[in-house]
Amino acid sequence: MVERSKEDLEYPDEVDTPVDQLAKTRRFMGCPSFSSGYDKSVNPKHKWRYERFLHPHACVAASLYCPTIATPTSIIIIHKTKAIIRFMFFNADDVRWFQPVDLFTKKGCKGNIKKSLGTHGYMKCLFDNPLSQADTSRGPKKHIKRLAAPKNWYLSKLGGIYAPHPSSGPHKIRECLPIIILIRNLLKYALSYDEAKMIAKKRLIRVDGKIRTDMFFPCGFQDVIYIEKTNSYFRLLYDVKGRFVPHTISAEEASYKLCRVKKIAVGLRGIPYATTHDGRTIRFIQPDVKVNDTVRVDIETGKILDILKFDVGQKVMVTGGHSIGRVGTIIHREKHPGSHEIVQIRDARKNVFATLVSNVFVIGSSEKFWITLPKQKGIRVPIMEDLAQRFERQTRANV
Repeated sequence: MVERSKEDLEYPDEVDTPVDQLAKTRRFMGCPSFSSGYDKSVNPKHKWRYERFLHPHACVAASLYCPTIATPTSIIIIHKTKAIIRFMFFNADDVRWFQPVDLFTKKGCKGNIKKSLGTHGYMKCLFDNPLSQADTSRGPKKHIKRLAAPKNWYLSKLGGIYAPHPSSGPHKIRECLPIIILIRNLLKYALSYDEAKMIAKKRLIRVDGKIRTDMFFPCGFQDVIYIEKTNSYFRLLYDVKGRFVPHTISAEEASYKLCRVKKIAVGLRGIPYATTHDGRTIRFIQPDVKVNDTVRVDIETGKILDILKFDVGQKVMVTGGHSIGRVGTIIHREKHPGSHEIVQIRDARKNVFATLVSNVFVIGSSEKFWITLPKQKGIRVPIMEDLAQRFERQTRANV
């Protein structure tokens, strides 16, 4: 039910005339029923009285039945990454209008609308991963609840219902940290939402050398954050519990960042390029750079300074999985054709653990680290030992 005056919404004078209605992302034709809106100057008994005509400058309520669907829509035909989806729209014009919008599925796949099929809103879509018949599609979400937010955001359960939703950027939503959480929850530069917004709007925050005024901009692993007022440099890393840590660094170290190569390809006119974990596309990449290697990039110019090969003996940090945040040295690399590749790592305490190759980020050569590490140096201690250390620190603080 909507309530509008005639000046705001062009309704016909007579009720029986069909009107083009718009509800959320669906457009359809309908004949609304007009009834008297609430007005203190009118007799309360006439509230919601049926109106046959819409009089000039009258405030009325329009009621109608419409085929809106708020839940994710079903997929009827699937062939690997291609699918035909129905009931998200109800005419071909809406499909063409929303063609630039990304689609998401319940299982985490991302795709786009390729073209409209027929005149009833059916559409052909292409996704980045194979789909299942039980999957459902939806449009992009612009909100996120605190219970569904990533655990490395330091958000309490009782701090409200919703959490800041990161904007579109170089990092995925589960692998990033919005600027507002960084300056409000971690660095304590702001005490509220409004203070964090003012800090960002005053152009005081730089991420990888660029001013960011959007407080929902996603910062990710290895990003360098510079705050002008305090003249502080931070590099975003993980601790051994998988939480984001703004590690303080010097101005010299803040002049570069490490980027993991995710893809090597050849573009137009035979120009080779590389895609990194933070969304960079580096053209004219050197021939000896391979996937999973790490390149040191100058933040100011964007050029490659050095290359770290993904080999046995290199120092690495784990960026995903159960061992996230741990630091060690590669001791073995197991290749399984047709399956996942496993990497075995030994930390400074001679503990050996294994993880997927996609979770391994090279951060140093066999001689030294190329970046400074947080307080725990990427060494995970057993639970009982960690409990004893915390109890000892608490005892010293009370004395």
